[in-house]
Amino acid sequence: VDGSLPGFFTETNATDDSPHVPLEKIRPLTQVCQMTPLAPRKRSSNRLGSTRIITDTPEKDKIEETKEGRRKKKKKGRKRKEKVATSEYYEAISISQETKEK
Repeated sequence: VDGSLPGFFTETNATDDSPHVPLEKIRPLTQVCQMTPLAPRKRSSNRLGSTRIITDTPEKDKIEETKEGRRKKKKKGRKRKEKVATSEYYEAISISQETKEK
């Protein structure tokens, strides 16, 4: 016995005239370029701020203030869009009614 298991491909029996061919010769493994990132990273996580201890009261207050400011900005933006949309809608209706009356 030469120390190899029968039926398994080893380097020693590769030189024999056996029908076993390593899979790497048939279909080589694909190589991944190590220089390119696998997926694009989020940029929004960069703006979150520094590491904070949120149990500390002054830090907690700052976080709440920034969140409240963001909420107010979002609400203002929504209200403006709604007002513009409704005013344009009513103007269009009044113009169409005027043309129907004439």
